[in-house]
Amino acid sequence: MKRLIRYIFIVGLIFFAATFATMLFFIDKTVKNVPTGDETVLIVLGSRTVDGKPGANMLARLDTAYEYYSVNEDIAFIVSGGQGDDQPVPEAFTMKEYLTGLGVPEDRVYMENRSRNTRQNFEFSKEIVDEYFTDEGVIFVTNRFHCLRAAVYARRAGIDDFSVYAAPDVLNPALVYSYLREYVALWRWFVFE
Repeated sequence: MKRLIRYIFIVGLIFFAATFATMLFFIDKTVKNVPTGDETVLIVLGSRTVDGKPGANMLARLDTAYEYYSVNEDIAFIVSGGQGDDQPVPEAFTMKEYLTGLGVPEDRVYMENRSRNTRQNFEFSKEIVDEYFTDEGVIFVTNRFHCLRAAVYARRAGIDDFSVYAAPDVLNPALVYSYLREYVALWRWFVFE
């Protein structure tokens, strides 16, 4: 019996390592879909806020988006994120406030504030893209660990022509959790959606 348990444990560990490495490979492949400079709209995906201010991951995303804006001031933003139960305002409001505080004109920042997850980020942002822009030349910004799942949901929402501008992963103890969370979320998507 001990031998069987050890065998199952080793096979499970090998399976986890192989599939986790595969996820990392596809994240790298997704991140290589870099912007051309011809994009017209940039979708910034929301993340946790802390007391109404950008959390570490959101801050990395916003600074990356602003970095792109500094070389392409014609870009418009869609800041995408609703209000979590523990958040005083929608993530989109916090992001718009941050970007306009850096000098981005308010009329260049569109808010999508209904979403509660990555799938909805893209579904609701796609409505704004369809109303004000074209599907061509969409770029999205999220942290590196989140790029693969975000790309999956962008395609499912009907945004086929997109580039990825990956914000750097924030080096903190939560980074390991973030990658493991993505691993579980990708399996959930693969099996159930």
